Amino acid sequence: MIFFAMATSLKAETLSFPTFQIVVPAGWEHSIENRPGNVPGNVISLRRPDLAGSLKMLSFDVPDVVSRDRLRNMTNVDASTPLI
Repeated sequence: MIFFAMATSLKAETLSFPTFQIVVPAGWEHSIENRPGNVPGNVISLRRPDLAGSLKMLSFDVPDVVSRDRLRNMTNVDASTPLI
């Protein structure tokens, strides 16, 4: 099942999730969809209607703390960049 919602607001809006929040600036649109397959989490998309492109973020729901090594393997961030 895919959940899809698109919203535009004239004032900032806060999207709340179990472990984090995102403040969507005024004039931006957002959508939230379930991740494809049986992977828990969401695909959160942010875009400005007057500009090309969008920012997509993937959330991961994990039952335990993720080690720094495992987190590093899930990213394409340069190894010299510290992850916290």
